[in-house]
Amino acid sequence: MRRNHSQSKQSGQVALIAILIVSAAVLVVSLAVSSLGLNEMLMGFEGQQSERAFQIADTCADEGVLRLRRVYDGEEASYSGGTLTFGSDSCTIAVTVAGSNRILDVTSTVNSKINRKIQTVVQVSPSFQVLSWQEQP
Repeated sequence: MRRNHSQSKQSGQVALIAILIVSAAVLVVSLAVSSLGLNEMLMGFEGQQSERAFQIADTCADEGVLRLRRVYDGEEASYSGGTLTFGSDSCTIAVTVAGSNRILDVTSTVNSKINRKIQTVVQVSPSFQVLSWQEQP
């Protein structure tokens, strides 16, 4: 009888080790799948925040052109740029004079780390017109 009990004990140990190995493998696979899902979610969030940064930069470029237009129409004395805030996000508009053109360099910041830039060139003399509007790297 002792022999059977010993064999039964060994069989139980082998089964327990097999269960532990299978459980470890399932855990590793589960963690890998979770990690991939988390990475995809983070990439989607960053893409969404980057799009928000672009929309803010585009809106600020519009504001800069509007303010320059008001100067051209005599409604405002001058415009040299500034900072606009949108909750915790912001954009900075810098205006550079280049002869009869004004160069608007707009930088938006979302979550204090995602930036997008747009440069707009506006002719203010002899007529008012937007010459270019480009996203910058």
